[in-house]
Amino acid sequence: MVLKNKRKGFTLLEVIVAIAILGIVFAGGLLGLVLFGSHALILTNHRKSAIHELNKYVETFSTLSYDDTLLLDDGDTLDLDNVPPLLPDYTKTDTIEGLPYTVIWNIADNGTLKKIKIFVFWNSGGKTFHFSRLMEKWRE
Repeated sequence: MVLKNKRKGFTLLEVIVAIAILGIVFAGGLLGLVLFGSHALILTNHRKSAIHELNKYVETFSTLSYDDTLLLDDGDTLDLDNVPPLLPDYTKTDTIEGLPYTVIWNIADNGTLKKIKIFVFWNSGGKTFHFSRLMEKWRE
């Protein structure tokens, strides 16, 4: 009489190795998601700070008089988009939570209307980001 070895299923060792491999794959994927989420959260906080900084300048400029020294045009009425390396009318750097934000504003003045374009630049993760806003100020 000949006994045949009919193998049905997996051995305990094969099941344990398969579960360990799946665990490592899922842990790596989970770690990637956590790192992506934390990077997105940091970038979102930087954007919120930049928008807050931009709004701060818009509010400040809206309360200034038409002839205030912060709103003087450098004589170039076509320079609303001048950002470095071009020469903007004004540049200021503010630091928020250890991150420097460069604020640039350019002014075009036709005598009765000033157009003011404000930019906020910051660097994060080796990339440069910016927001901008255009506002108008009429002579009173």
